[in-house]
Amino acid sequence: MERVCGDLNYYWDRLHILSAQSGSPGSTISAGTPVRRGKLAVLRVTVTGNNITLDPAQFIAGIELRAMVTDTTSTAITMSNLMLNGGDIEYRDCILSGDTSGANFSVIFACGDTTLYRFIRTGKVIDILSMRPNPAQDEIFLDLHSVGAGAIRIDLVNALGAKVFSEDRSICSGNITISLDTHSLSQGVYLVRLSSAEGEAVQSFVKVK
Repeated sequence: MERVCGDLNYYWDRLHILSAQSGSPGSTISAGTPVRRGKLAVLRVTVTGNNITLDPAQFIAGIELRAMVTDTTSTAITMSNLMLNGGDIEYRDCILSGDTSGANFSVIFACGDTTLYRFIRTGKVIDILSMRPNPAQDEIFLDLHSVGAGAIRIDLVNALGAKVFSEDRSICSGNITISLDTHSLSQGVYLVRLSSAEGEAVQSFVKVK
């Protein structure tokens, strides 16, 4: 056999092909230019050589891909249209298939990736992840995520729209927790508004006696 080819299917906005190598001694590998079909990229991969043998213990082709920073942490990678010698009729009774119909990868975040990932997903520079306890009595804790470090303004607004508390604080980037003293507030519903030069986040809580 002199040629094995197939189409590698992946999402062009999630993966980028870095390199391709042949696993068969004396053979070479070529990868064409990816063709976009919607969000899918189809890359034709061809291994060429003399007397290529298919050894179950040895890979035919190895493809190295780089994961892009996107709004997802996993995606599918599949192979299709596998052919021996370009579909030569002498091999019409042969069946060529991969060990699996496809493969998936999951992203392991490196330093700073979670911040970019969250911003791409939400579009928020600063986000209130949770407020606890809610209802609150004397104190409430805000779990936040901020894309960058800097100054923020914290406002508490009552149900009538009146501002009852305002304070400036400096925060770090990433996931942080801040506390607010609520013991002097009257019973009722309040809005917490966090604002910075880049954007704001708003969430409500209930104050009880």
